[in-house]
Amino acid sequence: MRQMYTEFMKSTKDSLGALRTQTQSVKQLASVKVGGARGFIDQGKTKLDSRSQNVLTKMEELQDTVEALRDDVLKRHISPKPQLVKQIQEDIASTATELTSLKEHIDTVRPMWKKTWEEELQNIVEEQGFLGHQEELLTDLIEDHKALVEIFGHAEKVISIRGT
Repeated sequence: MRQMYTEFMKSTKDSLGALRTQTQSVKQLASVKVGGARGFIDQGKTKLDSRSQNVLTKMEELQDTVEALRDDVLKRHISPKPQLVKQIQEDIASTATELTSLKEHIDTVRPMWKKTWEEELQNIVEEQGFLGHQEELLTDLIEDHKALVEIFGHAEKVISIRGT
């Protein structure tokens, strides 16, 4: 009886020690700054958002300028200065270039980001499985502990009966 109790206590301590070790490693991983592919995506999102906002602002300004030019030409019958027309043409061309560049950038990063998302999703599924396994193990250990306490209680009763 004592040998069973000793073996059970040893295996329980070993299991709990392994759980503590795994918990520590998870805590360390969680505290480490995200790097690698996730860092690349985060930096890319920031850069892409900044570029998109710049193009949006430029487009809004260009739309306002072209609408004012249209009003001048159609309603007020005023011919704009050639210098203004040239500037608008240059702005239209530079905006088109930036839009094309943004589209090419998105087309380039999309496959890389998708691959990272797939890997992250696979890791999430594996971690969920690991956690489920740990929960089952813990449930089994709790049940084993209850049984151990019961057996030990019976052994103590037998010892007390024999001792008196």
